[in-house]
Amino acid sequence: MPSPLLHRLTRVLAIAAISALTLVVAIVALLQVPAVATWATGRLLSLVPLNPGYALQVGRVSGNWLTGLQLEQVRLRRGSRELALVERLRVSYDPRQLRGPDRRLRELVVDGARVVARRGPQGWDIANALEASGDTTAAGGDFVIDRLTVRRVEIEAHLAPDSTARARGLFLDGRGLVLGDPILLALDTLGASVAPPGGSPLWFDLAAAGAVTAEEIRLDPFRIKSHRSDIAGRVVFPRSFDDPRVADRLDVSLEALPLALADLASVYPGVPPDGELRLEAAASAEGRLVTARLAARLDPGTIELQGSTVMGRGAPAVYRLHGEVRDLDPSRLHRSAPIGVVNGEVDADLRGETLPVADGHASLQLRGSRVGETDLRDIDLRAEVNRGRADLALKGQIFGGSVRADGWARPFDSVPSYRLAGGALGLDGTAAAARVLAGDAADSTLDVRFRVAGDGVAPREADLEGRVELAAVRPDQGRVPLGDAAVNLTAGRLEIRPTLLMAGGRIGGLVTARFEDTISYEVRRGTIERVDLGRLMGDTVAAPLSGRFTLRGRGVAPESASITARLELDELRYAARRIEQVIARARVEGGRAVLELRGAFQGGRLSVDASARPFDSVSTFVVRRATLDSVDLGTMLGQPDFAGPVTLGATASGRWGESAKSVKARLTVAPSRLGPIEVATGSMDAELTGERLTYVAALRTNGGSLALEGEGRPMAEVPSYVVRQGRTDSLDLGTLLGHDSLSTDLGTRFTASLTGAGIDSMLTRLDVELLPSRVNQAKLGPGRLTLGLDHGALSGTLRLRGDDAVMTS
Repeated sequence: MPSPLLHRLTRVLAIAAISALTLVVAIVALLQVPAVATWATGRLLSLVPLNPGYALQVGRVSGNWLTGLQLEQVRLRRGSRELALVERLRVSYDPRQLRGPDRRLRELVVDGARVVARRGPQGWDIANALEASGDTTAAGGDFVIDRLTVRRVEIEAHLAPDSTARARGLFLDGRGLVLGDPILLALDTLGASVAPPGGSPLWFDLAAAGAVTAEEIRLDPFRIKSHRSDIAGRVVFPRSFDDPRVADRLDVSLEALPLALADLASVYPGVPPDGELRLEAAASAEGRLVTARLAARLDPGTIELQGSTVMGRGAPAVYRLHGEVRDLDPSRLHRSAPIGVVNGEVDADLRGETLPVADGHASLQLRGSRVGETDLRDIDLRAEVNRGRADLALKGQIFGGSVRADGWARPFDSVPSYRLAGGALGLDGTAAAARVLAGDAADSTLDVRFRVAGDGVAPREADLEGRVELAAVRPDQGRVPLGDAAVNLTAGRLEIRPTLLMAGGRIGGLVTARFEDTISYEVRRGTIERVDLGRLMGDTVAAPLSGRFTLRGRGVAPESASITARLELDELRYAARRIEQVIARARVEGGRAVLELRGAFQGGRLSVDASARPFDSVSTFVVRRATLDSVDLGTMLGQPDFAGPVTLGATASGRWGESAKSVKARLTVAPSRLGPIEVATGSMDAELTGERLTYVAALRTNGGSLALEGEGRPMAEVPSYVVRQGRTDSLDLGTLLGHDSLSTDLGTRFTASLTGAGIDSMLTRLDVELLPSRVNQAKLGPGRLTLGLDHGALSGTLRLRGDDAVMTS
């Protein structure tokens, strides 16, 4: 019979068990109340290991804690900014499957969400929400979701302040999602509208189905479509190329029928937006040997490429490529490319244990091609590769001349090395350069020869030496040296020592550059030694010019480059012309260029102060001051009869671009003298807007005054000019022409027009009204003169009244 003590102990345990069960039932019952469930979930979310500044919130929780919950208005914040909002998140589970190494959910449904992520120096902000775990001893395992459904999701990914990728209407139905190593998923449906980064969003519709298995990633079918483009096919990509049986699963087949270049330009702005590209792309594998094919057509141009290689760790080096290009216009692929046509073939076959010890050959041939105005008639580049060393041979007929180069290179070594020598003869435009350097008008062909030997390609790491030699080839004198340049690059420092032999003189200096984070460069000890300007202008009068120049700069981008330059010219005498001590300074800073010019000029002074922004899309410039002070302009222009000091000043400003052209200029003449003509005052105001030029000019001299007002179109396809109002007052031809025996007092009013550039096509008309005037002591006028020139035929009428006669013709 049980003792009283055992009986009491049994009753106590029973009461405790009933109380505990009642408490559990009460807690479970309370958790079904949305307010309690929301409070409890909020307390649990506070235990999620978030990085400082991040917060996770939930608006409402409902459901059955034993089988599933629904969370509403789930938010992830960073400070005051919302990174993600999930409108409804529903999850169902078996509590017994939430423990152990492999946790499992029966279903996860995301219904309505918005994600805004930004990429910064530390990566994506949303990816940095969770603290990195320092526990490396925790047991592994997978997290499994039997059914995954995602609907109505919007994503904004801010790649940069002005670059945002977007997705809207994202939906996904999947089965068997395994978040482990590897990640697995059966993808029943995937769809979204996506917009790549750009100005105004251009939306593409994405649709796919497939699976992510342990062996492959499969999207079959796969389709991207816009209102202009349609790309469809399948993509099967193995997760590893190390196992030939897995690599053999590669199967890619895509067709673009068509791909609108306007859509491609929204992703890559360098592509012109006009036209359609039709292409077929495919890739397959036999074991680890991957073969890819591409065929494309753009207008009449076609591209066909086929290549193969071996993939995976430890794979031998095998590269085979064959490609053909026919009638392809480069300007259709990139805005900055010139208009032309390219026809060519490329072949390569390289095999070896690794590329540095590979054998094989490669070649590039261009036939009947043209880039811009330049014919590429024939280019042949061949390389025979033996144990990683490529023996190179280049020859061709391009740019109107011939080029050649021979040598060898080891391009696949960790530090490439090379030895090359070659030259170019008679390239387009070089004949004029040869004549300028030689300083004569004889027919010359520029011959450029070079040799270079070095190790490494990157400017900071390369070590090379080279030499360039210039010569003029003449039929009667053979090869005449024009100069040379020694080139050396070591540890990121480039040094060039050029010497140009020009017109009996020499130009030289020392050019250095340093390839740092921002490139810097300098020209030191630049000298001009007795370069004969007379020879350069085809004159027998010697005019040796000497001077010095320097340059220092940092950066090459126009908006950030900083450059200063200085040029000093010694005295130059050319017949009666004389220039002394000219100093020019130029500076570029933040895209703004400033020029200062000072010098003694034909007995007077020359000065110019100007600035410009030449690198903007619409260039702007300002000439604050340009002056000639007491300059003997007549002698300078080779007209000694008009010798005398001239003083004038000018200012100008304007904008110049494809879409905007406007210039304003003003010229003023101070008291000056041109031979017998004494100028009291003068001025001209001109304005160019688009193609239309308007002007007003006036000049007052001791021989009378002149005033003009009119307009013109100097840049039109057929130039034209009009004088709408012209006037001369008190015109004394005797003073102007230097004839003491002639004295006149003429007054006229006139209009004129001119259209065309050549005499044979020119149309002109002059209508002059002669006011009562005087020639010596005789009275003349009134009268009228009309002249016309029509395609070389001159016609006119004259009516004149004098003291004793009337003349009409």
